[in-house]
Amino acid sequence: MRNGSVIDLRIATGKVNALVSGSDLYRVEISVHPLEDSGVDAIVKECTGKVASLIEVLQGRLSQVGDGSR
Repeated sequence: MRNGSVIDLRIATGKVNALVSGSDLYRVEISVHPLEDSGVDAIVKECTGKVASLIEVLQGRLSQVGDGSR
């Protein structure tokens, strides 16, 4: 997604599907195990007040905001 090669991205429980443009068009499917609720809660707690931009998160970056403590 960083260089615009992903044409279509679909996220569903347990999988991510993408249509990717490279030398040809191709489809990619990635299977993932969904997080338990406690894992989601821990991520939300850790990121609260630390995410300056959803765009940066989608680009794989997590900005320092606030006092910068972790």
